[in-house]
Amino acid sequence: MTYHDFVMNNLETLLLFSVLTGGLAAFVAKRKEKDPLFWFFIGALFGMIGVFIVLFFPSAKKEQKLAYAGPEVTEIPQSMPSLSTLISYEWYYLEADETQVGPVRFFELQEKWHDKEVHKDTLVWNSSLSDWTTISALPNLETGLAGKQ
Repeated sequence: MTYHDFVMNNLETLLLFSVLTGGLAAFVAKRKEKDPLFWFFIGALFGMIGVFIVLFFPSAKKEQKLAYAGPEVTEIPQSMPSLSTLISYEWYYLEADETQVGPVRFFELQEKWHDKEVHKDTLVWNSSLSDWTTISALPNLETGLAGKQ
C-alpha cells in the first residue's frame, strides 16, 4: 500500500482527528482568554503540538497581573451607591474659589460637568456623605455625570 492509498483510505479519520485537536486547542484557548478561532486552526494544522503550545502559553490574566506594578488594593468598598440612588440626592459642590453652591439636582450637576464647571477633582457633598469628597471618589457619580450609563 502506498502513502497515497493510505491517506485516501483514512481521509475521514485524519479529518476527524484534525477537527478534534483543533476543537481542543480552541477550548483551551478560550479558557485562557486567547482567540479560539486562531488556536482552532493551529490545533487542526499541527495536531497535539498545537494543543500543547496553547496549554503552555501564558494566559491573558497572568499577563495583566504581571503588567500591574502599583500597590496592592487592601480595602475595597463594600457598597457603592447606585446611580439611581445618587440621582435622588440634592448635591452641593465647591467652586474653584471654594464658594459653596447648592443644593442642586443631579441633572444640574451633570450640566455643570458638560460645561466643564465641575470636574473629577471637584469636591461634592450630599446628606449620605460624611464629608466632602471628590467626584472621582464616587465612580458611579462620575460615570453618570459623563453620561456613560
